[in-house]
Amino acid sequence: IDFFFETSAFEGSFKGNGWYDYEGNPGMELHLLSQQIEIKELLEAFDDFDQEVITYKNIKGKTDAHSVVRAFWNEQGEHLMDELEVYSDLDIQNGELLGVDMLYQFSNWMKLRDLMHIKFSRLQNRLEISDERIYIPHMFVQSNAMNLSFAGEHSFENEIDYSFKINAGQVLWNKVRKYEADKSPLPARKDGMFNMFFKLRGTVEEYEVENDRSAVRTHFKNSLVHEEIIYNELRRAFPGLPRGGEEPEMWMDMGLNSDQRENRPLQSPRLKTESLARMLEKEEFIEGF
Repeated sequence: IDFFFETSAFEGSFKGNGWYDYEGNPGMELHLLSQQIEIKELLEAFDDFDQEVITYKNIKGKTDAHSVVRAFWNEQGEHLMDELEVYSDLDIQNGELLGVDMLYQFSNWMKLRDLMHIKFSRLQNRLEISDERIYIPHMFVQSNAMNLSFAGEHSFENEIDYSFKINAGQVLWNKVRKYEADKSPLPARKDGMFNMFFKLRGTVEEYEVENDRSAVRTHFKNSLVHEEIIYNELRRAFPGLPRGGEEPEMWMDMGLNSDQRENRPLQSPRLKTESLARMLEKEEFIEGF
């Protein structure tokens, strides 16, 4: 059965189409366009999607998104979570993060008041849900507190594996400057600056923070496989969808830009991982800004 709908909710609009199959184990595929959705209201309505890292109390901002969702049920009508697949891109404008406990781990390097209220003009990235895990590919975040690159995995059992690359030069400046509650997002510069690399591993309730450049680099590299999978899934459902959410060219240290990715032939995830590894071996990693 094919379907189409259009509705308004959460101060924005939704348009969707897809199909539903009743035969055997029921299944559904949904292609969803979301525009100017207030993310705080969305999270509150859906009980934060059963996660505790960022709840409706911690975030504000208008969100545009393209999503592909595949869901399946057994004959008893029970949702098969291990077969759920979601591929989505997110574009959050004029966003704020408020009181995210996990970010307080960085209070040794930057002002706690900045970490308690982080503002960003725009945040773009993609996410994948498959095999009962949430994958967030390598992304760049430009905020008033710090500029950073991030990649993460989060299981349905709340196991986490997060990687951060933080602009240390701007962090040091923020540490000595006067506090400014309305400070704008920092520029993406690397003049005379260097990076710090952190891994967060464990569970939401109990995790360790390590300074591990090699592990962060490897995580960023491997996450590009998921970025490619997500982009290909979305491009089939939404032809002409552009890429987004990458590091600015002047902040990139991996030797991979949009043009290079666009011109690469499609490969299996295994082959893509191997080719990325060979490419990174040839690149000189620039730690210093």
